[in-house]
Amino acid sequence: MARTRLVLEVVCDAGPLIHLDELGCLDLLSDFQAVLVPGLVWQEVAQHRTTALEQRSVQLTRVDVPLPDDIGLQIGVFPVPNYV
Repeated sequence: MARTRLVLEVVCDAGPLIHLDELGCLDLLSDFQAVLVPGLVWQEVAQHRTTALEQRSVQLTRVDVPLPDDIGLQIGVFPVPNYV
């Protein structure tokens, strides 16, 4: 029987990144194959704890996530206002 590879990906919020870095334990996230950081979270961490984003012990991947209003516009749920 073939075994499937389990891909362990996490999406991380600012709090864990900031506080794990404060404790010098950011490397705990290296247990995961991918640590995804939404763009707004990346900005928050950059503002409060830049060193967390500079660590080489864990690979953080910035991902841009559309805001809910943007998603609605993209799928046509919310009409685009006509300001003519």
